Parts: sequence; C-alpha cells; structure tokens
Amino acid sequence: MRPLRPGDVVIVDLKPTRGTEQQSPAAGRPCIVVGGPFNWDSLVIVVPLTSTNRGWVTHVPVHTDRTSLAMCEQVRSIATDRINRVVGTVDANDLVEIQSTLGRLINVY
Repeated sequence: MRPLRPGDVVIVDLKPTRGTEQQSPAAGRPCIVVGGPFNWDSLVIVVPLTSTNRGWVTHVPVHTDRTSLAMCEQVRSIATDRINRVVGTVDANDLVEIQSTLGRLINVY
C-alpha cells in the first residue's frame, strides 16, 4: 500500500467497538484519513463515513461516488494495520471542512 495522506478514503476494520462507537460492517467501514501518519507510520487519525443523514452539525457532506457524510464526532486514532485498502480521496475543500469541524469540536477554533 502507498503511504497514507490526509484526504485518503480507506476501508477500515474498526472492531472491536464499545457503546455508541461507530460499528464496522464485515466488509469494513469507509473512513477519511484526517491526520498522520504518526509514530513511524503506524498510526493515523480517521473519521468514519456514513450514508445516513441525521442532520447533525458534526456530520460533514463529502463528495465521493455516493452520498456520504463524515461523522466528525466519531474521530479516532487507529493503527495502520486496521486499514484494508485505499479506495479514493476526498476533495481538498471537503477535507478543510472536516478539519474545521474537528477543530470546533475540541474548541481549537
């Protein structure tokens, strides 16, 4: 697999999860890489994608091959060996909007 970059759309195995953490279907959950790689390329920060629009302000629309929303409240750091494959990239404007939403969530902006 090529080196990961912010904006990459990846298929990830998020299991095991707990409580209201985003579940991972058997085929894996699409996620957007928003930070990293860190720690000698072994960690990245990802935001899972969903097709369910709940109208939440933490869900950012992204332009992919299907209707998708980045669930910014579900951001997490993962080991890169959880990533099955890279399936695309998001538009630079979408990545900026996701990063801005993450900043507002943690009171950076």
